[in-house]
Amino acid sequence: MVFLQLQSGLLGDLDELGESDGIVDGHLAEHLAVQLDASLLQASHASLGIQTATVLWAQHMAYYDKTQNKTFGTDEADKLISESNGEKKVHDGTFTDVEIAGNGTYTVKLEDADFAGETCISQLHIATDIPVNDKIKFTDVTATIDGKKVLSFDEGWMENEDPYIQGGEVVVLLNHWREELIKVVQSQGKSEDADNGYTLLTGSGKESIEVQFTVAGFNYDNPDAVAATPTPAPTVAADTSSSDSSNSIPAGAVVAIALRNHQILVEAFRANRQ
Repeated sequence: MVFLQLQSGLLGDLDELGESDGIVDGHLAEHLAVQLDASLLQASHASLGIQTATVLWAQHMAYYDKTQNKTFGTDEADKLISESNGEKKVHDGTFTDVEIAGNGTYTVKLEDADFAGETCISQLHIATDIPVNDKIKFTDVTATIDGKKVLSFDEGWMENEDPYIQGGEVVVLLNHWREELIKVVQSQGKSEDADNGYTLLTGSGKESIEVQFTVAGFNYDNPDAVAATPTPAPTVAADTSSSDSSNSIPAGAVVAIALRNHQILVEAFRANRQ
């Protein structure tokens, strides 16, 4: 069992309920704190969050909360969108979210994206609807852009600013406004090389971004959530037929040579006796 940290809005509701039931504040936690077994979080979800910062500032923030993600719960929730001079542009691209159903390895992605010239990424993260807590851990977080691994974290760098975690835990990979994270990323050899972030995109169409991560801390495993591993190349036995044929003598030939040598010796012996 795990006690998940309750967010301020939920605490407010509980406090009102406590007053109506006549429960004193000192016993509120005992009577009304929701004791959440991690196995109850079967319908948790995760989505890839991204913001570019070249000119258009295209974004898909993905937060599971409308305060910081105005497309949450709308038909634009799965779109990459930019706005310029008051005009909204929906960019090509397909987001793939995941349902987190227990401990395992998952991948969120954006495929076939048209960034319309945007090359700089200012934010890249995994947004989830898992309530903020100390039980669930994110590890082995890896970002791949256009087939090339660009970042990896043994332990996920967790968002800790309240406005952005109202909808759930957020694992941050890049953020131009997080100085501590910038140093962590710099230690991997990636420094900000643009005004507001990192030049990691080509800006052309058909680009892809994948973030793979492992989740632990649930009371159950997801047998289907396993890391994709490269299929090893089949082992091919070395062909030694040519070397064998060129460097060895057939068995029949060996016997014939032996017999011939024996015959020569016998004839020589007879000649000497005569």
